[in-house]
Amino acid sequence: MTRIQLKYGDGSVGFEYDPAKFSVLLPDLKTDVIDTEQISSALRSPVESQPPSELARGKNSALIIISDATRSARADVALPMLLEELKEGGIEQRQITIAIATGNHRPASPEEIEKLVGSDLVDSMRIVQHDSSDEDRLEYFGRTSRGTEVRLNRLLREHDLVITVSMVNAHYFAGFSGGRKSIIPGMAARDTIISNHMLSIDFAKGRLADGVEPGGLVGNPVHEDMIEGVAMAPPDFSVNTLLTPEKEICDIWAGHWIAAHQKACDEFIKRHGVLISERRPLVIASCGGYPKDIDLIQSNKTIQCATRALEPGGTLILLSHCTEGYGTPHFGEFFPITDIDTFLSNSRSDQLANSHTALAFHSKAKEFRIILVSQLDPALVEPTELVPVGSLEEALKQIDVENVRGYIIPSGAVTLPTLK
Repeated sequence: MTRIQLKYGDGSVGFEYDPAKFSVLLPDLKTDVIDTEQISSALRSPVESQPPSELARGKNSALIIISDATRSARADVALPMLLEELKEGGIEQRQITIAIATGNHRPASPEEIEKLVGSDLVDSMRIVQHDSSDEDRLEYFGRTSRGTEVRLNRLLREHDLVITVSMVNAHYFAGFSGGRKSIIPGMAARDTIISNHMLSIDFAKGRLADGVEPGGLVGNPVHEDMIEGVAMAPPDFSVNTLLTPEKEICDIWAGHWIAAHQKACDEFIKRHGVLISERRPLVIASCGGYPKDIDLIQSNKTIQCATRALEPGGTLILLSHCTEGYGTPHFGEFFPITDIDTFLSNSRSDQLANSHTALAFHSKAKEFRIILVSQLDPALVEPTELVPVGSLEEALKQIDVENVRGYIIPSGAVTLPTLK
């Protein structure tokens, strides 16, 4: 027997398995951490762009947009080098604003802000948090061909230079996180975000739209709408990080907001795609610990990726601590989904936030049996059609582990199983 530790919240859960029956799916993750000189080199030799020092010349202000507390881009590591670049180009620290791109997420706490920005900078920088419902801070930029009204934080117009810093990861309906997502949804109005995200649903077929999948950009209507909307207020420079399992920067692609992000996505696929010869009846997957399992909505990323390795009707045991519950109190109002036509009709007419995520949950719960190991109250889990348990041991009691073959996925949110 072999023992493996699976991350769960800030800790881990042990599991003993027979290697003859279980295969561990591990992407070819790069574990070498790049140093400050390598980060500086990436900034000075960007993809299809001038370096920040040149872009800053003649400018009076800069806005640096970083990701919120639901994901780590390790902006705290890259920010000092970015500030040096801007200073070389003539923009001093007092002329720079850091914006936390919350989208429709909750604001970061003071402790989280310090972690996101870094203890050396948190008290010396102007830091603001985007609020998607603050109408006084939102401005109209245009409308996409798919009908999304693009309203964004006016900070984008108030600064001469805009830089985004984000982490690239597989995203279950946008294809990938990072890049353009720093603006939409990161700095967008609530209705803009919802309109864009609703494109993930094919209302005629009652399911997620074609092209909407982890790792998919070509033909993905959500991604293409984001690109069109962000092009109305494009960032001048984009920093895209790839992280090790320990959340350290292992690679960085900087430069043009589309080209640099695409380079990072291509590299992610090379490292995180795992070929499998067959789908199996059981998958045991950890989201990868905090913050990837911070709430149920974030856990959906692992559900969408891990079930790619499951045979029809198979069982997924999902380890997700869900420290912050659903992620938004309104998410529970979608469940149970007993009438899909009524659900789709209400979602379309009311433009409900997170309805696409609820549909994704519903679709996977109908196709597979999903046992959720979490700290959530079972009464909150049961309406979602997931099976709630409090421990991995309890979940395994519901499975004939001795007579089943399966996969173990230690980092479910960043592993893309692909059938050969």
